[in-house]
Amino acid sequence: MLSIGGRAIEDRMDNEARRLGQLVGLAQEQAQQHGRELGFLHTPDGYVFLTLDAAKGVWVPVGDGPLRARGLAAPLYLDLRVEGQPVPPTDPAREDAPPLVPQVLILSSGECSAFDLQVHARGFAGYYRVQGDVMGRVKVERAESPS
Repeated sequence: MLSIGGRAIEDRMDNEARRLGQLVGLAQEQAQQHGRELGFLHTPDGYVFLTLDAAKGVWVPVGDGPLRARGLAAPLYLDLRVEGQPVPPTDPAREDAPPLVPQVLILSSGECSAFDLQVHARGFAGYYRVQGDVMGRVKVERAESPS
């Protein structure tokens, strides 16, 4: 019974990592096609894509469609590093939250912040990585935590 539950969580991590990789790729395509700047922000319970409202000079969440905000159900969680540095989640729902600022930039030029987004599950040694480089290449792979 334990191995079936473990397999289900492994599948959830895999599916979420692949979805994230595809969504980042879609965000890159949309940024280039529509000439707009986009961003990614991971939150304590999920993630949100942002778009720059040039008229107001502020970042706002993408409201609907494939790039809408998404939650992660326990035991899954994200760990983000941008250009090698750990980035804590931002909670935009907090009353004293600062204005939204993307942790990963997805530019209309096709460039992207170098990032390593890890999809973990509490109690599991394995995890999935979604990595992007400055040229906008994204890859998804499975990894093991060091023992």
